[in-house]
Amino acid sequence: MAVQERVKRAKELVRTVRHVPLATVNEDGSPLNSPVFATFDSTLNLYWASNADAQHSDNIRRDERVFLVLFDSMEKGGGLYIEARAHEISNAAELGIALTVVNKKRTTLGRAEVGAGDFSSDAIQRLYCAVPQKLWVNVSRHDTEGRVVSDQRHEIMLGDLI
Repeated sequence: MAVQERVKRAKELVRTVRHVPLATVNEDGSPLNSPVFATFDSTLNLYWASNADAQHSDNIRRDERVFLVLFDSMEKGGGLYIEARAHEISNAAELGIALTVVNKKRTTLGRAEVGAGDFSSDAIQRLYCAVPQKLWVNVSRHDTEGRVVSDQRHEIMLGDLI
């Protein structure tokens, strides 16, 4: 599959994937991977809600580096790899933007909308945002029998997906 076909597939994954594996860095440097229910805005910022005391939330407060992978192993294959910087949303303006994006996805899925009070200082959950820094797609090389013999990462630009 050529790079352009992979980019097309990545766009489809951005529209359809609901749960995104979120990799963070534990205090001892070890990795932690947590699937989160998430949604993208029009510039590929990823938003999700998590318990403020979750390990991945603690990790983000300490180290903003995260890594995301969007894939669908059951269907057409392909994937999108995203190196990002994440943060807990703490100001009202950004919270309003995040709620608009999150509630659009929730209503599309028949779920009730959430409000600012669901993420206030007294609430259990917070909203988070991951801002992409680098993006890649993999392109596979096949042998004469059609088996994948290698995958090569190809960096793509954010503008290729939005």
